[in-house]
Amino acid sequence: MKQLNKQKTIIPSFLSSMKNDIVNEQNQQENQSYILELKNVNKIYPNGFQAIFKTNLKVKKGEFLSLLGPSGCGKSTILRIIAGLENPNQGEVFINDLNVTYSEPALRNLTMVFQNYALFPHLSVRKNISYGLDANKNKVIQDGQYWQKLNFLKNEINEINWKITNINLIDKHKKELEKNKVKRKKLIKKYKEISKQKNSKDKLNNLLAKITFLESKIEFKKDIIKNFESLKDLVESLKQKKKLFKSNIKKFKQDKEDLNKNKIKKIINKKVEEAAKLLGIEFYLNHKPSELSGGQRQRVALGRSIVNSPILFLMDEPLSNLDAQLRATMRQEIRKLHERINSGTIYVTHDQVEAMTMSDKLAVMNDGFILQIGSPKEVFTNPSCLFVAKFVGSPAMNLIEGIYKNQKFISQNGLEINLPKYKCKYLEENQKITIGIRPTDFSTDENVFHSYQNKQKVKITSKELLGNEIQYKASVVPSNEQISFITSSYDDFKVNQEIEIFMILSRLHIFDTHSSIALTSKINLETIEALENWLNSTSKIFLRRLILEKSKNKNTKKSLIKTAYLAIKKQIQKTQKGKWNEKKNF
Repeated sequence: MKQLNKQKTIIPSFLSSMKNDIVNEQNQQENQSYILELKNVNKIYPNGFQAIFKTNLKVKKGEFLSLLGPSGCGKSTILRIIAGLENPNQGEVFINDLNVTYSEPALRNLTMVFQNYALFPHLSVRKNISYGLDANKNKVIQDGQYWQKLNFLKNEINEINWKITNINLIDKHKKELEKNKVKRKKLIKKYKEISKQKNSKDKLNNLLAKITFLESKIEFKKDIIKNFESLKDLVESLKQKKKLFKSNIKKFKQDKEDLNKNKIKKIINKKVEEAAKLLGIEFYLNHKPSELSGGQRQRVALGRSIVNSPILFLMDEPLSNLDAQLRATMRQEIRKLHERINSGTIYVTHDQVEAMTMSDKLAVMNDGFILQIGSPKEVFTNPSCLFVAKFVGSPAMNLIEGIYKNQKFISQNGLEINLPKYKCKYLEENQKITIGIRPTDFSTDENVFHSYQNKQKVKITSKELLGNEIQYKASVVPSNEQISFITSSYDDFKVNQEIEIFMILSRLHIFDTHSSIALTSKINLETIEALENWLNSTSKIFLRRLILEKSKNKNTKKSLIKTAYLAIKKQIQKTQKGKWNEKKNF
C-alpha cells in the first residue's frame, strides 16, 4: 500500500539552509504598506485546468513590476484576477489594505491597458479619453470624500456577501467531503482485495488513478471548510453590518447628486487636456483614431487610463502590436509616464527586453508558479533555478551536467573545472550538479589568465557577427562539450580555429540537477518560499501541462477532465509502482 501514500517532493536540505541563512541575516523591518498584495491565490477553471498555484505578490506605491514568462504560464490570469475580471478559487486580493477579492472591477480604483487599443472609431480622441469619466461621473471627484467613501462601502458589502455565501455552503461542502471520504475508503478496500489476485495490474492502476483524483477533491474541500468554519457564528452581525453600509450609501449618493453638473464637465475637460499634454497628443484631441499612427493610438489608450487617476496600472502586453522601433520608443515613454504619475504598475510580457529595461522588480513565471521575484539585475546575475537561467538572458546561458567531486565539477564527457571554495557551501560529494555560465562571462585575453585561474581549449564551430560583438559556438577540446561565448568584433577568430578561453569563475552558476534549484545564487525570502511551493506541486504541474496540451487539440471529443484522468491512468501503467514519471525540465 506504499503506492497509495500521498506523493510529495521533499524540499532539498540546501534550500532550507538558504532560508535559515536569510532569516538569520534579515533585520526586523517595519511593517510596510503595499498598494497591492496577493495572498495564496489559486485559480482553477471548470475543465480542471489550474492556471496559477498559491500565488503571493506584493507591490509598493510607485513600483513597476513585470510578470515575465512564456505563453500559458498564468501571467494574464493574475492580471485579470487583480482587475476583478476573474474570481480566484482560493486566496485574497488586497488593494491599499482593502480586501477586494470579490469586488467589482469598477470599485478597485485601477485601470487596464490591453494589447489591442480598444478605441471607439466613431468617437474623437477627446471623447475616447474621457469615455470612462463620462460613463461614471463618480470618478471625476474621486480625489474628494464622496467617491472614496462610496467605494469603501461597496467593497465592504461585497466582502460580506462573499463571506455569507461561503458560510451558507459549509454544510454542503461537509456532506461532499464525507461522501468523498467514504468513496475513497471503499476504493482502498477494493484495492487491497484486488492486489491479492493474479493478473490484476490494469484494475489496480485504474483504482489508483481514481484514488489520486479523490485525494485532490478532499484537500480542496478541507481548505474551504477550514477558511469559513470560524466565521459561522458571525452571520447575523455581518448582515447587520451590511444593512448599515447600505443606508450610508444612500446618503452619500444623495450628496453626490447635489454637485453642480457644469462643474463636473469642466473637471473632465481639464483632466483630458492634462493627460493629452502629458502624452504629447494635445493637438489630436479632435481627430478620429483612424487618423492616428499606431503609437499615437497607444497613447490615447494610455490617456484614457491616466484620467481616471488610478492607484494601480495593469498592462497586458500593450506594445506587442507595434513595430520594433516604435516599441523601443514607447518603452521609454511608459517608464517616464510611470515615474511622473508615481502609481503602481503591473506589466505582463513574454519579452525579456521589455521587462529588463522598464521594471523595478520582476516576477518570473512558468507552469502557473512564480519562480523568482527580484530586481532585473538580481534575476539576471542570480537566477533561482534552471528555468530562470535559460529564460532570462540572450543569448542563453551555457549549461553542462555533471557531478561534484573533490571540489571539482566533472562533466559526463570528462570536462573538469576547479570550483572556488566559496561556491561549494551547499554542495555534497558526488552530488549531481549542472554548471551554468553566460556567453559574456568568458575572456580571450591571455593577460588576465592569472585573475581567472581557469583555461579551456576550444575549437570554433560557427560564428555570428552582431555588430560590435561576435558570438561564437565552440566545442571544448577534448571533452567535446558545446558552449557559446561572445567577444568584441575586434577579436575575429576563424571557424575550425583552436584557441584558449578563460572562464570568469566568480560568475559561474551551480544548480542541483535533480531539483534544478540554484546553489550559488543570492535569492530573497519571497523567492525561496515560491520555490518551496513549486517543488511541492510536481504532480499538479504534470496535470496542468497535460490539460494545456490537450486543450490545443481541437479534435479531442472527450472532456478535458476525462482526458486528463485517462492520461494519468496511462502514466501509472507505465511506471508499474504508481509513481509519477515526470521529467524535471521545469
